[in-house]
Amino acid sequence: MNLWSIAARAVVALLLFAPGAALAQADFPNRPLRLLVGFPPGGSTDVLSRVLAQEARKALGQEVIIVNKPGASGALAIVDVVASPADGYTIALTPSSTLTLAHEFQQIRPDLLEQTDALLTVGRQRIGIAVKAESDIKTLKDAAGPWVGAYYGIMSIGSNATLVKNPPKTWADLTKPEYKGQVTINGDPREAGAAFAAVVAASLANGGSYDDIMPGIEYFANLKKSGNLQVIDVTEAALLSGDVPIAIDWSYNFPGVVPKLAEAGFDFVSTIPTDGLYGSYYAQSVVSDAVHPCAARLWIEHITGDEGALGYLEGGAIPARYAALDAAGKITPEMKEKLPPADIISQITFPTAAQVEAMKQQLTENWGPMVGDA
Repeated sequence: MNLWSIAARAVVALLLFAPGAALAQADFPNRPLRLLVGFPPGGSTDVLSRVLAQEARKALGQEVIIVNKPGASGALAIVDVVASPADGYTIALTPSSTLTLAHEFQQIRPDLLEQTDALLTVGRQRIGIAVKAESDIKTLKDAAGPWVGAYYGIMSIGSNATLVKNPPKTWADLTKPEYKGQVTINGDPREAGAAFAAVVAASLANGGSYDDIMPGIEYFANLKKSGNLQVIDVTEAALLSGDVPIAIDWSYNFPGVVPKLAEAGFDFVSTIPTDGLYGSYYAQSVVSDAVHPCAARLWIEHITGDEGALGYLEGGAIPARYAALDAAGKITPEMKEKLPPADIISQITFPTAAQVEAMKQQLTENWGPMVGDA
């Protein structure tokens, strides 16, 4: 038995042990299934869902439809599962972190955890730290083996060009009065990685550094005072409805939603604000006591191999092995069209672990009184 077969069986277990009438149906499944993902296309959860869906189709003989339902740190997808019939045809794939964010559930549906069951552990991801070349750290792989770098994105500005006639291109542009009530960051920077990155990038654009991001916090405090910053989640639904005309988010979160925006009658453009460049890696690891450890290890092998890395490129993310893939001629011109320009990628630098902790501390102490609660 090969490892892909093990992965396929893991998916089948996830589906067959879903609660409800499906267990009593001899011909289950006899129609397509929905696999809900609580995050936008291009991220690690979305990529994993597509790998699992592909194997499930082979094993079950039915289509498995991926439905991206981002919002509330992934909780909206779980809400959809609870609201669906308990017949095994609607399931969700979500990080365990979503299940621990009780404050999100209390705002949406207090009994959400009681109405769901966690059926299967596929793997685990962690946020990793990449550093500049002069650092003692020379690879995107932990020396002891707990994690390996997977992919990264760059902070970008996405604009609904149908609603925003003069899309902003820089952090300085976002302060202009014409963008009042239109600018949105993706979450609370004390909790969300994308929002944290937005503050760091804005800091770099305004005289700050990895050792001092107060200029970035002050930037968003002023943006809120001017009325330009609106408090709303950057979700696919919010983008499609036009509620979020200007979104500050990872560069890889936009390519997947562009076709849907076009169907809705909107033009969409994204740009990398060169006055404040910031990127951050995500890392992956395997759970040592996973229910299906072979499937988890296979997943790591897949995303660090050429096929998995190129899959990240298809979603607009930059794989950790980008330079090696490019040198080998495996990145097509079509793939590069979804990425930031090569000269932009080459300018990205990364903070040390100590600098990240110090930045988090500055946010914890100052974001609430200056921005969040102001």
